[in-house]
Amino acid sequence: NPATWKVADVLSWLDSQELGEHVPSFKEHAVDGKLLLTLNEQEMYATLNIVSPLRRKKLAMAIAELRASYVNP
Repeated sequence: NPATWKVADVLSWLDSQELGEHVPSFKEHAVDGKLLLTLNEQEMYATLNIVSPLRRKKLAMAIAELRASYVNP
């Protein structure tokens, strides 16, 4: 259940999604599973400093998959 993930779980998941370069920012902002599931594109850009639109899209799609698997396991 992604909603119960600790920060370390989120960082591992980022690596598995080939988004490991964003690990330091997620760690700095203590993004846990609950927070991850609520991230929007503005927060990814302004707070987590993910400047590439395609990286934000990739992350948003991966988060959407997580939400879907959580609701419909």
